[in-house]
Amino acid sequence: PLARQHRGATIRGSAAVKRLAVLPCKRRILTEDTRGLCALWEVLPRGSCVRRFDAGEKYDKLLAELAEPTAQRTYSASWFTASARSGALELTLCASSAFNAEGYASELGIAGQEDFRVNLGEQLLCALFASWRERQKPSRAA
Repeated sequence: PLARQHRGATIRGSAAVKRLAVLPCKRRILTEDTRGLCALWEVLPRGSCVRRFDAGEKYDKLLAELAEPTAQRTYSASWFTASARSGALELTLCASSAFNAEGYASELGIAGQEDFRVNLGEQLLCALFASWRERQKPSRAA
């Protein structure tokens, strides 16, 4: 972690992501930070951390458990790449396949018809820009 000392005070930065793995469902990512703590991230609907694991749980063991064949799998194209070059989890949509990956609404936890197919790239962009869209609505003058 980054630390800057100034007149006896220490400002500590957050731990950097050092390892990551996109799970076979292509909607979850397991990360390990420089403190050795692991976290599970859900790409959809909002790219949020859904679980932080205890310090005693090892990355390799968690990865084997979360990626095992009995786990629920959604077969779709690789629609993004994940990186931690900056120390933070980064997602980049693949231009050629971001809008080809689809999943059933029921698998994604979206209320509605079970047979309804949802475009994963479109869902991610809609979630990212949802608050911006709300701010762009004209305010009604009273």
